[in-house]
Amino acid sequence: MEYIIVGGGLAGIAAARELERHKKDYLLMEAGPCLGGRVGSDFENGFILDHGFQIILDSYPELNSRLNLEELDMRPFRKSAILMKNYRCYCLWKAKDLYLAWKDGLFCLSDVIPFVRLAFRILGKDPEGLMNRDNTSVASQLKELGFSKEIRQSFWNPFLAGIFLDNTLSVSGGMLMFVLRMLWDGTACVPKGGMKVLVDRLAESIPTDKIRLNSEVRSVNSGSVTLSDKQELCAKKVILCLDIFNAHRVMGVVAPPPGMGCTTLYFKAPKSPVSEPALIINSEDEGLLNHLAVMSDVSESYAPEGQALIAATVLGTSSWGDNQDQCKNVLELCKKWFGDEVKQWKLIKTSRILNAHPANTPDAFALKIKNFRVSPQIFIAGDYLESPSIQSALRMGRLAAVEALQAKD
Repeated sequence: MEYIIVGGGLAGIAAARELERHKKDYLLMEAGPCLGGRVGSDFENGFILDHGFQIILDSYPELNSRLNLEELDMRPFRKSAILMKNYRCYCLWKAKDLYLAWKDGLFCLSDVIPFVRLAFRILGKDPEGLMNRDNTSVASQLKELGFSKEIRQSFWNPFLAGIFLDNTLSVSGGMLMFVLRMLWDGTACVPKGGMKVLVDRLAESIPTDKIRLNSEVRSVNSGSVTLSDKQELCAKKVILCLDIFNAHRVMGVVAPPPGMGCTTLYFKAPKSPVSEPALIINSEDEGLLNHLAVMSDVSESYAPEGQALIAATVLGTSSWGDNQDQCKNVLELCKKWFGDEVKQWKLIKTSRILNAHPANTPDAFALKIKNFRVSPQIFIAGDYLESPSIQSALRMGRLAAVEALQAKD
């Protein structure tokens, strides 16, 4: 066999698509029962439960170059958000609510100037160049731009913490510029039928006889992989498309520090508390909840007719506690926001992801590997090589396959 791809997440699918395009002999191996890795959906009693709160930015260059997104029937979030502060709701796309937010001290008039500075920094710039040029943290970037403490605490901190899964915003400032450019150019959205639709559409060009599921790889050596059942498969080249922790495991090297974790609690309810396809951000100084979205307001297919699906996301791992305590904490805060109707919410599922994002501090970002070839016969790919995103997972997978194709034996 010419190539073995280890890992059937988005990077592995992208690598397989590239090898298939060149009509190469390869095998895509996935430890789980289906492709997609961290991206996917479960279907329970008419509800679509994505594997944690996930969105697609429809401006991602790599995604648009590989797929016609119109075929996914994308359903957009509002290009704004709802802030919850002092137990009241501020819909930021409404002039009246913006005025009240200013009056209530959520931001200052002087914050207009930093927004202008931000626009000048990102508009007309190459998105990938924005990602790679900065060696400061997101928190430092926001201060340097001149945003007031009020708007950082009420909006930027919780909003960006939900994107980077980091309450301290210590991730690379280059990621801030890249993400904001993508949000400026496009919209956050989900496929009508859930995130699994994206995986299925990407994988449909890969022949089924070149996919091997339920096959966990225990170790990788030059020219071979060993499975958990001790079976050994040989190939001229191996492309490792695992997350950073499993990549270190199978190569037998010391694993990096733990990444960023999060939990999404899915509730069913008789109705939506907001009836808006908007991200609801917790700007209070209490509660474990970071943000909430009514997925059935974004796409009606996420819940059966006459019901609503609510996704509530908690960040970090140290304060998780058990499911019951976490659920109680989230519901107590939501009752202060939405009243007694929250008593009718019922927990359907808790989706916990221990290492959703690798550490992406400026120091770690500066040390990122730029060469996909780690040995004469082993290549690596994954979003950890660039940024934790669908964009980077697809791009790194494709580029690793390109380098494997071009590399001399």
